[in-house]
Amino acid sequence: MERVWRTLPDTRVLVAGNPTRWTGSSELLDRLTGSEPDRVSVIPGFADDLKADVYSACDVIAFPTRGESFGMIITEAWCARRPLVVSRLPAVESIVREGTDAIAVAVGDPDALADGVIALLADRSRRRSWLGPVGPGPSVSSTGRWSSMPGNENSSD
Repeated sequence: MERVWRTLPDTRVLVAGNPTRWTGSSELLDRLTGSEPDRVSVIPGFADDLKADVYSACDVIAFPTRGESFGMIITEAWCARRPLVVSRLPAVESIVREGTDAIAVAVGDPDALADGVIALLADRSRRRSWLGPVGPGPSVSSTGRWSSMPGNENSSD
């Protein structure tokens, strides 16, 4: 976040949801200094009926997963009409159209993640035009069949 805060110092961060495989978040939060802790809010878990409020509180959703197989966060962000910065993983790329539905960045590249977040936060009109398809990605919507998804070509649906 240092890079984001240097460029956009008024940026606030909301970390929401239950951690899955990665347990380093508490160490990162412990390393925050000065006014940084005041700019970060953490909601470690929340009821489904609060999801709309959580997403509505955000201008950009960052989903820097290192191995999530699909990530409901993507479709939830689209339903909330929020732009995304996501990890470039095969499962994610199978539903996200780079430059149309999200900015995809290399896995584990915090500078690229920060650049994507900055690009969307700094440009309100771009943010508003990049609100996802609010539905399945093009590989599914073109036929509406599971077999149209990459890697499932031989599936019988």
